[in-house]
Amino acid sequence: MWSDVREVFDLFDFWDGRDGLVDGFKLGDFLRCCGLNPTQTLVMENGGTKKLGNLVLSYLFIRLQLYSCYSRLLKHRIQLHKTYT
Repeated sequence: MWSDVREVFDLFDFWDGRDGLVDGFKLGDFLRCCGLNPTQTLVMENGGTKKLGNLVLSYLFIRLQLYSCYSRLLKHRIQLHKTYT
């Protein structure tokens, strides 16, 4: 999984041209490319921004946020499963 995350990060970094940083505005797209389906609220709570250039994120920061996003999305999926079964 982490090699895929690194590959996605490298692509976003290449598009931004920021030498190891990805704009927080693109965090939602980044998470979707990693196979997650975050809500806008989840993206904003984990470093996303509404405007380009407000915040740039390093690979380490994004990797730590992926743990948080994944666990929250998994908990939400489990709750939905319990609700409908």
